[in-house]
Amino acid sequence: MRAASQFRLTGRDAELAQFGRALDRLGEGDREPQLIELSGEPGIGKTRLLTEMAQLARRRGVPAVLGHATEYERNMPFRLFAGVFTLMETSARTDGDSRAALDVVLRGDESAAGAGLDHYRLHVALRRIVASAVGPSGLLVMLDDLHWADEASLELLSHFLRDPLPSVAVAVTYRTAQAPAKLSIALSQARMATTRAELGRLDAGDITGLLPGIPPNRLATLIAASDGNPLYLDSLARLDDRTLRTLADPARTGAAQIPARLQSLLTHEFAALDNAQRLVAHSIAVAGEPAHLDVVACIAGTDEDEVSVRVDELVAAGIIGPTGSGFSFRHPLIRAAAYQSAGPAWRISAHRHVASYLERHGGPLWLRAHHTARAARYGDQAAIGTLTAAATAAVDAAPAIAVEWLRVALRILPERDDTAAQRGELMLGLARALQLSGELAASRVLLHEILALSSFRRGPVVRLLAITERLLGEYDQAHARVEAELGPQRRVHDYFSGAHLAIYTSLHMFRSRHADAAKYSNELIVAARRLGDDDLLVVGHTLAGLAALALGDVPTARSELAMAVPLIDAFPDARLRDHLQLLSVLAWLELNLERYDDAHRHLRRGLAIARFDGHSHAMPYLCVIATALAVRRGRLDRAAEYAADAVATSQQIGSAETLSWARGIELQPALWRLGPEAALERLHTLEAGALPRSSWWAETTTAFGTVIRLGAGDAAACLQAIERMPAASALLAPQIWASQAVAAARLGRPDEALRAAGQAVDAAAAIGLAFPRGVAGLAYAQVLTESGRAAEAVVAARTAMQDFRDAAVPLHEALAREALAEALAETGDLQPARSELGIAKSMYAACQATWLVTRATRAEAKLGARATRGTSGDPGVLGAVSARESEVALLAAKGLTNREIAERLYLSTKTVDAHLSRAFTKLGVRSRVELTALVSQGPGTATS
Repeated sequence: MRAASQFRLTGRDAELAQFGRALDRLGEGDREPQLIELSGEPGIGKTRLLTEMAQLARRRGVPAVLGHATEYERNMPFRLFAGVFTLMETSARTDGDSRAALDVVLRGDESAAGAGLDHYRLHVALRRIVASAVGPSGLLVMLDDLHWADEASLELLSHFLRDPLPSVAVAVTYRTAQAPAKLSIALSQARMATTRAELGRLDAGDITGLLPGIPPNRLATLIAASDGNPLYLDSLARLDDRTLRTLADPARTGAAQIPARLQSLLTHEFAALDNAQRLVAHSIAVAGEPAHLDVVACIAGTDEDEVSVRVDELVAAGIIGPTGSGFSFRHPLIRAAAYQSAGPAWRISAHRHVASYLERHGGPLWLRAHHTARAARYGDQAAIGTLTAAATAAVDAAPAIAVEWLRVALRILPERDDTAAQRGELMLGLARALQLSGELAASRVLLHEILALSSFRRGPVVRLLAITERLLGEYDQAHARVEAELGPQRRVHDYFSGAHLAIYTSLHMFRSRHADAAKYSNELIVAARRLGDDDLLVVGHTLAGLAALALGDVPTARSELAMAVPLIDAFPDARLRDHLQLLSVLAWLELNLERYDDAHRHLRRGLAIARFDGHSHAMPYLCVIATALAVRRGRLDRAAEYAADAVATSQQIGSAETLSWARGIELQPALWRLGPEAALERLHTLEAGALPRSSWWAETTTAFGTVIRLGAGDAAACLQAIERMPAASALLAPQIWASQAVAAARLGRPDEALRAAGQAVDAAAAIGLAFPRGVAGLAYAQVLTESGRAAEAVVAARTAMQDFRDAAVPLHEALAREALAEALAETGDLQPARSELGIAKSMYAACQATWLVTRATRAEAKLGARATRGTSGDPGVLGAVSARESEVALLAAKGLTNREIAERLYLSTKTVDAHLSRAFTKLGVRSRVELTALVSQGPGTATS
């Protein structure tokens, strides 16, 4: 821990009490993991509070480890976690993966490459190391100054927060106004009990307690000048009265000049140092934290003995303090002042000295690149080589850092004919890093620039550009580009021409040209076998299976899947990085073929690699499919989380296309959890903005939109949406016909409803999968109930329930049970109806389907009321109409308007109109007056 302030902690009792309670929970019950967030302005005491938290933990027997990010090392991967794993290194297990994982975090990626450690195994190994450090009372991991965290560290932190270890508390600090987007996303998605505190400024009473015995006039000046900021107070307390009065005068410094005032305070501290001390302070600021004596001596240009003397003097002055085997400034702002006051020319020279020293002594590649990037000269090929090698090593784990290093390399590379090929390679590497880090638009612009270099190889550029345009939803441009590259014969002679054919095939899928996709995927399989290329072969089989499924050819889809899975499962993670989007396609195929465990396994693997490697571009696809899978498996809480991830990562990479996919898929958990009105509002927003440009995904969104409109009671709008749709794929056809059937029934068109229900059943039978059969059977049961054929509806609902059970989809099985309960009630079997409804309600609750639980509760109340009314055995004056028509008619007879009836029964006014119209016809009345008179006459008067 960096040296603490000279003042004791005060004014933070409430926060410390909160943190103590969180630490206590680590050893209680299920050892619930804890997240502790500390935020506030610079100098407010966040780091100091971490020090106190560590002491709290140790008093409870909880070991504590610390890592902190630094302002001038933000381009060094895993810098945030270096301190954490340094403290764990001596006690960590010494198996090969653990040793290599520590080498990655502490010394760079080269050791991992030598050990054959891919990034998924790296994540597992680091998690195992942390788990081994958890004591009987838990473990506290403290991460300081996350506003400066590097990209790779934020990705790793996100892993630990989303999949936390039991009995582990993670405490983080960051500046409120400077939290990066990735940090905010990671914290918001943490699956841990969270304790948050935003530190405010100290009040006069706190400051008085800190400085007992100070003369009142000086105390008042200190309070005015510090404005309650502990760091300001710490620095101000060292000044003489005259300087203090000057700084405290708003007329001289300006009330809004706090940063400038602080800079003058910190500069004043360095002014008291002699030249030798100041040189060493500047050298420590450049060397990084913790700074080691040999590196400081190299920068200062003197021997270690002389540096040791000056370092001890700086420690005595309270400017720096020991950190392990090195030294750090007592506060990051102190380091910033030292670094900035050194002068830009001296800093560049200092960074160059460090880079050279590390090169001679075999220092870590990433550390050499960090200093090289700040000191590289124009035309320095050695510097370009260092930056390129470091970027290549970092691009998968930390693509944003690779972007920075490659941009420096390009800036210092001379533009000459003899460097054109080198420039093209650097630009291509930069374009890939930009894509992986989510900067799609910038990657696309750069790829167009590379294509303009006539001498540069086109294959990898066209492939990367087509993938980028596909992510951006520019399907027509990507299609035209790849088609031109392939030529009319679509000859595949190497990997890149095969990759072009793979992209070409996928573009046909996205554009709902499924027959063409089937044709081209088979061509790809033939070419891949001829080339002996398993990468192309697994793509071919997966796309062939997907195309077959869309065409309704389930046996072929299963056969192609059986060919693809063993191939892709045999790929190590390092090889799988370039196929992460393919994993989402494979999981979608498995999901619809009702192989949920396999889909879950492949999605989990893909998400682990994408998150750890920083492959932001693949995340939306994976999260969208994970959402759909979670809905199928009845995990609506997880579905909502995955949908939120899909939205967040789409926004992060700037892809309006994948964002529209994410907004579409989040409608599913929204409907069942929040209700049709909330889902319909989101659907309208999506339709008003932009549906996916991919017609395949637009159809999927529209198909579920019909379910939402039916749930909201707007059957007419449901039919209108279906009429606007082009011909649906074979996989979507049962759902479309089912929605049309139910909508027609609710609008009082029974013949049309029964025809559409028959079409749904036939379409599902042609596919031969349990879930589509259940969808069609559920709609058929609902139509039969609406048509007054309740006995037949009971049989249809039971069949649908069994189909959904065979498909292992608990939410939809519960929907079928609810439909069965309604049909049973119509036949007068109220006790079995109540039983089925109760089971459905319990299943809804297990699925976290909040709205459906509420709906089932209301239905239970209505069944109870019907049982009470029906004890006489007389069907009453409304015995000729259905239960729902009876409800509507009775309310109308009581004088309620159609709108009031709709609100009470949670229906649309159009549905109420339809029910009332059918009731009038069946009862032989022509007006509400006649209906009221009929009801008032009592039993036995209803017409047939």
